[in-house]
Amino acid sequence: MKRPRSLLLLLLLLAVPAGCRLGRDPRLEAPLPLQAPFYKKRLPNVIANQTIQWLDNDRVLFVGVLPAAPSVRAGAAAAEPIRGLFLWELSKPGPARLLLRDGDSICVHGGDIHTTVAMAQGRIRRLVLRQPQFKPEAAAPRPDLDSFRHFDPSRCNTRTTPEPLRDRYWHWLPEADGYLDYGRQQIQPQLNQPVYFWDAALRRQRDTGIRLDLPLYHRVERSAFDNSYLIYPVYPNLSVEKYWTKLGKLRIWRLNSSLSGTATDIPMGPWHHRDMVILPSKRGLVVTSNDFAANRLPRRAGAYLVSPGGAFQQLERGLVQEAVISSNGCRLAYSYQFRLGAEITADSNPLVVVDLCGNKF
Repeated sequence: MKRPRSLLLLLLLLAVPAGCRLGRDPRLEAPLPLQAPFYKKRLPNVIANQTIQWLDNDRVLFVGVLPAAPSVRAGAAAAEPIRGLFLWELSKPGPARLLLRDGDSICVHGGDIHTTVAMAQGRIRRLVLRQPQFKPEAAAPRPDLDSFRHFDPSRCNTRTTPEPLRDRYWHWLPEADGYLDYGRQQIQPQLNQPVYFWDAALRRQRDTGIRLDLPLYHRVERSAFDNSYLIYPVYPNLSVEKYWTKLGKLRIWRLNSSLSGTATDIPMGPWHHRDMVILPSKRGLVVTSNDFAANRLPRRAGAYLVSPGGAFQQLERGLVQEAVISSNGCRLAYSYQFRLGAEITADSNPLVVVDLCGNKF
């Protein structure tokens, strides 16, 4: 006896979970609804740029623009928009607070906010804003950057590459007070490269158990809520993208507080794109992708919550910019643009916070 086709379709629909699981053709034609227990809050009437950082678990710093209010008097000169460094306190109603007009960068260290203001003739003024008044003070001078001296965002200062690491791929781990060593810089591709940890004095070395293919093309993200690090591949060019696509998976490493690495393979999904960013959270991996169609509408671009098993859920659709996770691992902040090239207005580039742990604002 044949079952009616409509009944079979109904049974299949009932068997599909609220989230999605990857199949052979992992495409997402429409955004999925933001399902409980997730909560989203949007800051209205502000244009958030690509510089966002958490001051703590309840306050977000961002560089943005407050559009000028329309003039109420006929013939009056149009007001200028306000550009600068803003603070959004999620526990309080009302607009974001302007901390520094024309502030154009953010670095937080020890609760202090380090920022810069562009001056005439290409000069830059460095300032520090200290809590609770956030009154600007002149920052201490620091050396200029060069090939062996780079900016260290964990200290808001410069760091010089140690002599023994100058011909190697490495990453500074401030919380562990040491370095990850990916091996000697080479022209030919490196496969199964061991990763070692060196102490700050470069006297003691240990094998982390991590093995990387193409170690140069990896990014490190710190997970503050469990004091670990996430190491994942990036696609700086088409050839590297083809290499990872051919494997059909993403191998992601988690380096725990004991400096021991474990691997997790994530299936390819709709977020798979050379501009993707992966962030650790308490609810899984947050993955952002900027895959847009030819008409500049988002094809699969957006923010996704992905479990190690491959189940996923779309949190946002559009160009997600500068996504950052709060230190407790629960809150995701980002700005986004639904359509590329669209006129920038107070509603086109909003700042959004999603609570992934089910806490209401």
